[in-house]
Amino acid sequence: MPRRPLATACVLVALLAGCGGGSGASPGSTPGAPAPSPRPADPSPVAAFVEPPSSPGCVPEYLQLPARLGLARDPAARSRLLAAAPHPAPPVDDLAARVRALSGADRLAGVATWTVGPPRPRGAAVLRSLEARDPLFGSWPAVRLAPPGRGPHPAVLLLHGHGDTLEDALALRFGDALAAAGHVVLAPSLRAYWDGACEDEAAWALLEAGISLLGVHLTEAARAVEQLGADPDVDPARIFVVGHSGGSTLARLLPAVAPVAGVISDGPPSFGAPPVDGGIGDDFVPALRALEGPLRLDGALGVPAVALTIGPEGSSEAVLAQLRAWGSR
Repeated sequence: MPRRPLATACVLVALLAGCGGGSGASPGSTPGAPAPSPRPADPSPVAAFVEPPSSPGCVPEYLQLPARLGLARDPAARSRLLAAAPHPAPPVDDLAARVRALSGADRLAGVATWTVGPPRPRGAAVLRSLEARDPLFGSWPAVRLAPPGRGPHPAVLLLHGHGDTLEDALALRFGDALAAAGHVVLAPSLRAYWDGACEDEAAWALLEAGISLLGVHLTEAARAVEQLGADPDVDPARIFVVGHSGGSTLARLLPAVAPVAGVISDGPPSFGAPPVDGGIGDDFVPALRALEGPLRLDGALGVPAVALTIGPEGSSEAVLAQLRAWGSR
């Protein structure tokens, strides 16, 4: 899936203090006057909410995961994986089980604990920052946007794409519209989606150990479904998933690892060859290529699935109409 270039450090600095350089007085200040007291920082935002870090480095938990699982990396596997060609699809008696096994997700069982921050208004909805902590995967941020009042409400797990922040998930990928229409929206941060070099490094490290970054991201998404299922304001029978770009592949495969009631994505999954420079994304999993045909069928994993554009070129009303057709309201 396409990766959006990262913002430069200057953009982030400009948002906070300007990029003009120098140490002149701030606009409108009087020479010799005392400098104004700095405004207190907002105590509640998550780091990924507005702007990803300009140089995040790779996620150490991903690189350490093979050792945690007792798996040895095989550097020679890289050339074999690059040369792997699709094979005829074998008979599929349990497609979901094969997805779990071939992605490595079946080795990643566990439970995440979630810290929920204080409420703050966002339009007519209520926003909370969350942090997930997992003994295998470390910590990652998320946001929860919900309509006012007690549930049970239907819920949407919203999976963003490469380069998207959590703000983008809400503002551009229909999170705000979904909450305004009565859904609890949980948007987790997909780590390594901010930095292509990190994603390549983590994907290779896990593939060389016989698992995959796709399997890790699928499992992280499943942990988020568990959090929604435990939310007292959510109807656990009406948890849906909406995914954009890189999150689209995760959304289509999520029914293999988590109980969701319907899937809306940009399109079916693909596990294609990496670019010529050897860079790969989390969806490069050669072991899954033989299943690409069966998995491209809507509802292949036993859950309704449709393709719609998730973003400004699409329509939030089309997404909402589909959710209503599945009984979200």
